[in-house]
Amino acid sequence: SGTSQVETHRTKGILLSEKGDRRAALDEFQKAFVVSPNSLEENYNLALIFYDLQVFDSSLYYGRRGLPLSSGTERCYLWSGIVRTLIAMGQKTAAVAELQNYRRECPSATDLSQLEAAIKRAGT
Repeated sequence: SGTSQVETHRTKGILLSEKGDRRAALDEFQKAFVVSPNSLEENYNLALIFYDLQVFDSSLYYGRRGLPLSSGTERCYLWSGIVRTLIAMGQKTAAVAELQNYRRECPSATDLSQLEAAIKRAGT
């Protein structure tokens, strides 16, 4: 079934990522995404693996895709990842704007001041 396919690919992707084989993990996460494109987990896993591979535009794409699928803690993780990705891309203005969104939605997040400092250190 579709659900078991997704779970199989997701599990393989996580295991491969933990072993450091991020390219193979990406392949498994993409297979899970094809079966379940509107799953928060599949979008989140792709955002993370693309970040690890330093393919920041793709990481940002999947992070933003995941936002409307998320709530609570997961949503805060996505916001944090989006801000981190924009900082890594050198997009300081966009990072500031997204940090404001993150702060509004997740006021008790513990990494807000760390991200603010990282933005200040980032180039324009």
